[in-house]
Amino acid sequence: RFSHCGNRMTTAQAFPKAFAVWFKDLKLWSPSSFFSVKWHWPAEYIKPLSAALRRKQVEIDKKQTPCDALQLVTLHFDGVVAPRDLRGKKNFKGKLFRANAGDVIYSKIDVRNGAIGIVPDEMPEVAVSSEYPVYEVDKSIAIPHY
Repeated sequence: RFSHCGNRMTTAQAFPKAFAVWFKDLKLWSPSSFFSVKWHWPAEYIKPLSAALRRKQVEIDKKQTPCDALQLVTLHFDGVVAPRDLRGKKNFKGKLFRANAGDVIYSKIDVRNGAIGIVPDEMPEVAVSSEYPVYEVDKSIAIPHY
């Protein structure tokens, strides 16, 4: 606290852009996570993204489907879903999951860098590792490409 002419003044009063947060209330270590956008849209139009998405976990049986028959993809920071080059490998370690055109995928470690995207229509069915959770868009709530 700061003292100002005998009155007690808080940090927020002295520095209007300053704010304080209890560590116990932190969910993220990023200061930008404490700011929220003030939407001026009616509530029936602005909903949490989770209202339009449903987690999809369709594991691919690699014994039934050889790796070279699958279209593996990767996701770039700009959201572009691109074919993944296995560089001649015939198998892939770890689980693989099916995603379809219009599904939302993101990179668990790079989502903060923009690695979230929509499987394009040109790729009707792709395979992703467990690093990329797959979500189906409820088309009665949202248009996938938006």
